[in-house]
Amino acid sequence: MTVYYLGLDNPAYNTREIDVLDGDYKKVEVVDPTPDGGRRFSHGTQFKSGRPIKPDNLPTRFRYKSQLSAQDFDTPYGIIVVSDRFRQIIEKFEPSKHQFFQVEYVGSRNVHVADMWIMVVCTRLDAADRERTTLKLNYFWSGDGAPSGAKLVINEAALAGHHIWCDKHLIDGPLVSNELGDALDATEITGLKLFAVESV
Repeated sequence: MTVYYLGLDNPAYNTREIDVLDGDYKKVEVVDPTPDGGRRFSHGTQFKSGRPIKPDNLPTRFRYKSQLSAQDFDTPYGIIVVSDRFRQIIEKFEPSKHQFFQVEYVGSRNVHVADMWIMVVCTRLDAADRERTTLKLNYFWSGDGAPSGAKLVINEAALAGHHIWCDKHLIDGPLVSNELGDALDATEITGLKLFAVESV
């Protein structure tokens, strides 16, 4: 089987085309910062930590500078911003499980461009298959010190029916199940690229 990382179709397009207009995203905190042996909850990681966040200091408006239509999936400044189309697919698979905070994209003269959502995935797992993963666990799974061609393998039993999650030992993410990945692909979500990961 296969699961997927959610990535950007065009990473170069991302932060260069979007400015944060209010709030202070660097001060956003998770609700429960209790350590669990995985990635910490400091600046730069809280939006993909797999734990709920406090709404204090969240941005509510972004300046959208691209000539392209607003994308369904984007990650400006490490914040996952999605369209309502994307949100509805997540809610179909896992209703009322993850956080969505409404935000607005405006143009150069503060003209409304699109209503969007900050998405925070609220499932945090340790799902790598320890026997089949050949990356090295140096706090994070990485290729440092690993053999050439080392890979990550996800243990499906550890997913326990979850369809979208963040792994506490991965910098990238979130990840999604085969079923959710197929649904996103079939809907032709713009801005999104699915990166396949082996699962057993």
